Formats: sequence, C-alpha cells, structure tokens
Amino acid sequence: MNSKGTSMFTQISATLLALFVLSLGSSALRADEPFVGVVCTDYATGKFSTLTAEDPWTATIDAATICPDAVARWHDGLVYVVNRLGCDNIQVLDPAQGFATALEFSVGGGANPQDIAFAAGGGKAYVPRQERDDVLVVDPATGDWLGSIDLSGWADADGSAELGSCVISGGLLLVAVLRLDRDFYWTPVGDSYLAVVDTATDQLVDANPGQPGVQAIPLVATNPAWELNLGPDGLIYATCVGHYGLADGGLERIDPVGLARVGGGVGAAGGGLVGGGGAWGGRALDEAAVGGDVGDVAVVDDGSAWAVVSDASFVTKLKRFDPSTGGSVELVADGGGYVFFDLELGCHGELFLGDQSFGAAGVRVYDAATAELLSPAISVGLPPYDLVAPACGDVGVPDLPGAAPLVLDAWPNPFNPRTTLHWRGLPAGSAVLTIQGVDGRRVARIPLGEQTGEGDYLWEGKGTRGRALTSGVYLARVESVGRVASARLVLLK
Repeated sequence: MNSKGTSMFTQISATLLALFVLSLGSSALRADEPFVGVVCTDYATGKFSTLTAEDPWTATIDAATICPDAVARWHDGLVYVVNRLGCDNIQVLDPAQGFATALEFSVGGGANPQDIAFAAGGGKAYVPRQERDDVLVVDPATGDWLGSIDLSGWADADGSAELGSCVISGGLLLVAVLRLDRDFYWTPVGDSYLAVVDTATDQLVDANPGQPGVQAIPLVATNPAWELNLGPDGLIYATCVGHYGLADGGLERIDPVGLARVGGGVGAAGGGLVGGGGAWGGRALDEAAVGGDVGDVAVVDDGSAWAVVSDASFVTKLKRFDPSTGGSVELVADGGGYVFFDLELGCHGELFLGDQSFGAAGVRVYDAATAELLSPAISVGLPPYDLVAPACGDVGVPDLPGAAPLVLDAWPNPFNPRTTLHWRGLPAGSAVLTIQGVDGRRVARIPLGEQTGEGDYLWEGKGTRGRALTSGVYLARVESVGRVASARLVLLK
C-alpha cells in the first residue's frame, strides 16, 4: 500500500532496479529553466519525463529510468525520486546534467519509503518508511543515515501504523499515520493522525499536552492517503479518503502552529467532536457534497482550489471548489474512468493534471483561474502518475547548510492600532506576509516583492479589504523560498 492508496500494485517485482538513460530529445531544458517533472509508469516500468513550464508545452520523454512505483519531490535544484515498493531507495536527478542520476542511496531493503521532506538549511531530510513504522533521517547531499524516529506507538492491531506522506512547516515535520488493516484489504482501522516531529531535535512533539503520553493530531476522518499539501494560507491540507467508494471522508485543514484541525464539529464520518464549523467541522471539502472520494488537491488561494474526485463507480473527475467553505463545487472535466491522478500548480498560473486515459495518456493543462483547457493531454511517454513543479525562480536556488535562522518579531506587541513587523535571515526571493486568526482563517495577505536579509512592514491591524480588525490574537507569517517564520500578535482596542 502506498501513500496514494494503490494497493493493487503490490505485485510489482522486488527485483526491479532503476537504470539511468539520458534523453535524446531536442527539447532539453536549460539548467535554470522552470519545468514540470512527470513520474510515468505502466506499473512494470518507470520513467521520468519533463514538460517545459510555458506555452507551448514541449515534452522530453524518458529523461531518466526510475522504479515503477515512485513519487518525486523538488529540493535545492534537484529532483528527489522516492522509489517505493520493491526498490526502496532515493534517486536524485540533476536537471543541469540532463536529469542524470547524481546520487542514489538505499533507505533499507523492504522499507517501502513513502515520501521525502527537507528541513530548512538543507542538512537533513526525512523519509517515512511504511514497513519500518519510522521516519529515516538522512543527509540529502550524501545519502548518509543520520538516525530514525519511531512512530510504532500508533500501530493498529496488525502491528503497523501504515505511514504515508509528510510535509515540513515552520520547523515541524508532520507525517500521515493512516492505520489500515493490511489483513483485510487495507481498510481503515480506528482513527488516523498526523504525527509531529521537531526538526531541530528530531523528537516527537506532543500535540495535546493535556493528555498522557505524546499525542498526534487526530483527524476527523481516516486514511489520509494522498500527498499532504502546504497551502498558501499556511495551513496543511490532508485528504482523508476513508473507505474507497464510500462518502466518509474529505479534505481537512490543519494549523501547523496550533497543532490542531481548523474548525471542529462532526464530519460525515462522525466522531463525536464538538466545536466551531457546524456539521462539516474541520474539513475544507466533504466527500458527500463533492460526489465521491477526494484524491489529490491543489489550493490556489482562499477562495479557489482544485480536486480530483472519484465517484461511486470509480470514475475520476476534475472539480473546482471554495476551500474556505467547502462549497461552490464545479465540474470541470469527466475522466470517463479511473484515469485522473496528480495535480500541480505551475509558475505561470497553470494547473497540470496527470491523465492516464487509455490511448490518450498525458498531462493536461488548465488555466487555474478560469478553468479553461489550455492544452489537451500532452504525451509524456508512459502514463503519468505523479507531477512535480518547481516554483518560478526556485530552480537551482541552493538551500545552504548553516544558513542564518529566519526570525520574525513585532513591536509594539500588544498593539493598537499598528505594529511594525521585523524579519531577519530571509533568503533572497519573492516574499509574502500573511496574517491569520486563531481559527486559521487568513485575514490578510501582503506580497512583499523581492526581499533578502532584514526588512520591516508596518501593519495597521487591517484585513485584506482594508477593514479594521477586532481585538484578539493573530498569527503573522513571513515566507520566502519555502522558509517560514511566525510571530503571535495581540491587538487590543
């Protein structure tokens, strides 16, 4: 079982090894050019292909050979391919060398790695290992093992916690704990969680100190099987599928600062939780309302997001919705079968969709703002399974070890009606300042333009539409090139 719930692929031979090949195509990318990477597979063979990031989108097919069950992540100018069941290694592809394999290292035979996430500073990366019930800590530059973090305390009755995807925000690593019954078709068992790790110490963080032991963040629904996404609002979006084919899951939002779901209440799966959010609770999209299992999700902003949805007949559809309300659901495309997989936002306002339609497989391109189809499926060789899209300006930007810590302060604090936010250690790049309430709702988003090092911003206690905010506690976050710092603000009137 992998992090996208594809247990039907567990027959893949454990003897398959990755072989490297260079693409001979004429559309090779420059080393500093944004691109869309595509993990392609027919579940017997794996390839890595690419698309140019702008119209006309041109494919370079089979730039590298990878394992047939893989996902890809981007870090520090390189593509990290997580070769999963049967390969159990990390394969590092270098765009500057035509996506040659620059490094390949084992994560342990039979470990079944699910994902990889990178700590700020670049010296550590984290790999959840599903068959070891732990997170392996590695040096991403060398592949050296630095230690491991035991998550077996969340194992269910079959003896495994079934770990999935992971994401890092503000120095904290969050890991999906699916808890599935591998003795009964990998169906959900009891509750699912997000375990929290402090990347400075590699120790588990207690998400609820009021209870005995170390607590993870509980989810309303179960089986967070798809990729965890860090949204533009600073929240983590977790797709909880629940039971495939049943409307018992949805998309949940988690505050990585407060270590809790945004909202509360009882979702479609029940659970007896109480709090704000009404019947929908902490989820940003309800499977019952959207018409099927929610798969991969791409969040554009507070009012716009995309999702792959599989209906009761396992026909996938591409839909848009409002993540702040879970409503305004719009059907954009019908796949006609179980063919839509991964979504990625491009750096020029596009949405890329992996489409495995028989005889017409490829990557579709949509306008993320208008839902206009910009290009029908562009062939990338084998059917596309996972996409990776480096942000504009992020190609080849190093994440240097020993970089200065990013710090955000405010003075005066408490304040009325204005305070000066001061940051230092900001990496060079396009920066953004966001303000959110204690409920996780973003109240202001302030683009700061190109920044580096130290800077200031005078915030006058107003929301996006210029309205003065009420007294209360707010969270300010400054972010650039994937690094984030936050500060709690108290507005008194």
